[in-house]
Amino acid sequence: MRNCTLRKRVVIGTTLSFLFALLFLSGCGSNYIGYGVVYWSPDESLVPNGSMLPILRQSGIEKSYTLEVDGHKEGWSTDEWRIGFFEKKDEALAEEGRYEPFIHLFAVSQRDRLAIRQEPDIESERAYVLRLGQEMKIIDQENQQDSVGQYEGHWYKVLTDDGTMGYCFDHYLEAYDGRTGPSQKVSPELAFVKEALSRAYRPEYFREMMRSNKIVLERFSPRFGFFPDLAQKSIEMRLPSGNRTFSYESIEYTEGGSYVFIGSGLSANFFGENSFAATFPVDGNNSSERFVFIPEDDITTAIENERQRRADEVLRFTEAEYPIQYRSSAYGTLKFHEDATFEWTGKQRLSPEVIPADSGDKGTFSFDYFLGSQVASKYDGVINLTFDQGQNLLFFYTLNESGLRLTTIDQRSVEKNIVQKVSFSPLVMAFFKEQE
Repeated sequence: MRNCTLRKRVVIGTTLSFLFALLFLSGCGSNYIGYGVVYWSPDESLVPNGSMLPILRQSGIEKSYTLEVDGHKEGWSTDEWRIGFFEKKDEALAEEGRYEPFIHLFAVSQRDRLAIRQEPDIESERAYVLRLGQEMKIIDQENQQDSVGQYEGHWYKVLTDDGTMGYCFDHYLEAYDGRTGPSQKVSPELAFVKEALSRAYRPEYFREMMRSNKIVLERFSPRFGFFPDLAQKSIEMRLPSGNRTFSYESIEYTEGGSYVFIGSGLSANFFGENSFAATFPVDGNNSSERFVFIPEDDITTAIENERQRRADEVLRFTEAEYPIQYRSSAYGTLKFHEDATFEWTGKQRLSPEVIPADSGDKGTFSFDYFLGSQVASKYDGVINLTFDQGQNLLFFYTLNESGLRLTTIDQRSVEKNIVQKVSFSPLVMAFFKEQE
C-alpha cells in the first residue's frame, strides 16, 4: 500500500514538472509579437540592414518596435518605419531573402519636388515630395520597364529618411552603394539644367508662328528642335539650316549664368524654365539660336489646324454645284480641280513678263504663303501656282461669287513665306466665274 502511494506521488510530481515546463516554454514564445526585417538600420554596426529579428513589443506612443538582439537584455528599440513587420517567422525569412540584393542600395534625388507615388504608375497619387539631394533607401524594384515621358526606366520602391514608403521613377534618382556613398552632390544649378534638359525644345520661331497663326509647315515640323540625351551625354540640334550633334563630357555652371557643355563648344543661357539661347561654333565664329518649350500636343494641334486651313481654301476654289472656270478676255481661262491641280490656258499676253513662255499650262496650287500686316486687309490670301515645268509664281487673290482677282507679287517682298507689301505697280487680273 505504501509503495503504491509512493508511485502515485512520483507520477504526479513528474506530470506537474512537465506541465510547468510547457507553461515556461509557452511563456517564452508569447514574448514575440512577430518578426521584423530591418530595412534601414540607424546603426548598422549593431544591427545591419536586412537582419531578421524577433519583435518583443511595440510602443504606440513612441511608434517604435523593440527587437531581440544579442547582448541587449531589454531588447533594441527603433522606429517602426525602419522595420518590415511579419506575424509569422517563415514570412519574415522569405522577405529577408527577397530584400538581400537591396541591403546596401540607396538613392538620392536629382531634382527638387520629385514625387513619390503610392503605386508604380505616373498617374498614381503623390505620397510624398522629395527635396533636391534627399536620401532614401531602396526597398525593391519593379521588374518590368515603364515609360515616363520620353524616358524608359524602372520604378523603385523607396523609403524616405523620415518614414514615407512609396514608388519613384529611377530616371531622376542616382542609385548608389551605401558603403561608398553617392558619386557627387548635385548643386541647385546643375539640378535645374538636368531637369530642363529632360525634354525637347523648339526653335523660337515656332512660338511666333503660333502667335500670328501663320504656320509654315515646311519649317514648323516636329523634326526641328533641340533634343538632349542626358544618358548618352549628347545633344542633337536640328534646324532648317542644317543639323548638328554635340557630344559633351560634363556640364558646368559659370559665374556669368551660362551652362557650358564641356568638350562640345556648346553653351546655353536660360531665361526662366522654358526658354534659352544656345551658342555654338560655326566656321570659326559663334552662332546663337533661341529655343522654347512647347507641349507636343500644341504643336500637333497647330499642324492639324494649318492643314485644315489649306484644305478649306482648296475647297473654296473648287467646290461648286457644277463645273466652273474663271475667264478673262485678256489673261485667259483658269480651272481649279479638287486634287489641287490647275490649268491656265490663253495666257499668252502674260509671257514672258509675268509667266515664262516655257512654263506650260498645268500645275499645282497651294496656300503655303501668308499676308503680312500691311496687306492683310486688302486681299483674301496668297495663292502659290507651281507649273509642271518648275516655275513658281505667287499672287494675291480675292475670291467672291462673281469671280477671282489675282494681283502679281514681287518676290523681293516675301520674307519667310510672308508677303509684306504690294509692289510699286502690280498687275491686277480680273477673272469672271462661269460654268464650263
